[in-house]
Amino acid sequence: HRERRFKQKCQYRQFGLQMAFVDKPILAAETISAAEIREAIAEFEPRARFVDVSYAPSAYGAKISVKVEVGI
Repeated sequence: HRERRFKQKCQYRQFGLQMAFVDKPILAAETISAAEIREAIAEFEPRARFVDVSYAPSAYGAKISVKVEVGI
């Protein structure tokens, strides 16, 4: 039963981010990704409430770790 529910959730091909923030300057990427994350949560998990998003760049600045906080 649990496996079937997982397969149903995987059929949402639109689920995810548009990735418009890739290859943008860090501040622009953070702003754009936060908006995309907020919209994705509202669309695909309306029971959750977007609370905050925080970013932690890697030592060389080539990657950004994203932490999203939601309330239920």
